[in-house]
Parts: sequence; C-alpha cells; structure tokens
Amino acid sequence: ESVVARLQAADPDHVVPLLEIGSDDSASWEIQEYFPEGTLADLMALVPGAWHTDDVRQVLTEIGRALEHVHRQVDIVHRDLKPANVFVRKVVPLDLVLGDFGLARELLLSAQLMSVAGTFAYMPPESVRYGETSRESDWWALGVIVHELLTGHHLVHHPDNARGELDEH
Repeated sequence: ESVVARLQAADPDHVVPLLEIGSDDSASWEIQEYFPEGTLADLMALVPGAWHTDDVRQVLTEIGRALEHVHRQVDIVHRDLKPANVFVRKVVPLDLVLGDFGLARELLLSAQLMSVAGTFAYMPPESVRYGETSRESDWWALGVIVHELLTGHHLVHHPDNARGELDEH
C-alpha cells in the first residue's frame, strides 16, 4: 500500500499515472493512462536494428530522468525495468514514462528481503546471484536497454543466433 501511495504521488511526467485503484473479493485492479503508441519494446520492433545515437540519447535522457525521480522523490526501486515497462506517450518529441511497478519495492524492504524478482535479461549479476536490489539495479537495466538500442541486439545474445534471441546458457 505504501508503494501504491507513493506511485500515486509521483510526477506523471515520469511515471504512468494510476487513475483508479480498487479491489473486490477476487482481484485487485488499476486503471491507468492509455498509451496508443505502446511501449518502448513496440517502438523497438518497429525500428529494428541499431538506432541513431541521437535517438538513443533521447531514450537515455527520458528514462534517466524518470529513474532519478522514482529513486529520489518517491524512494522506490523499479526492479523490472525493460523496454516493455517503458511506455511511449509521444514519439516526436520522444516522451517516455515508467510503468508496470508490480515488482517495485521500497528500497529498505528490498534490501532486507533480498528477493530475486525481475526479468533475467535486464537484471545485474548481483541481483541474479544474491538477490541484491538497489538503485544501481535499475541503472544496470537502463544500460542494457541502451546497449540494445545502440547495437541492435540484446547484451546477452549469441552472435551466431541470427534472430537475436537471448542465449539460454
């Protein structure tokens, strides 16, 4: 509940606004802003391969500002930052916001629980191996996204894999 309250107070320039939250006997639910442009993952599928450095810089700036906001102002670690959890409000000029905070936790609680949660392909080694969560974990994930945009393939992919799928080894 504390995380939800903090997210509701977050700046909508950086975080998907929660318009309504509720629950009944069977489930909890949220209503959020609709994003017809989809997610950064959708945009990456439309523009495959390596992106121009100016476009990558815009992504880095947008997500970086959002991370600074959730870390400093809201005191939350996202824990599952990946292109599918970055929503595109506008393509030109690029306007991105963080969403899907289902795994987000307050930093102190995350450190105490040392739970492993997130998408493996975007998690830093210390999170995978030891369950450590910190602000730096989100920055690692942003670095993986930037690498993916600059090179046209994910950091953890086998060079002989023509389709660019993640290496399972």
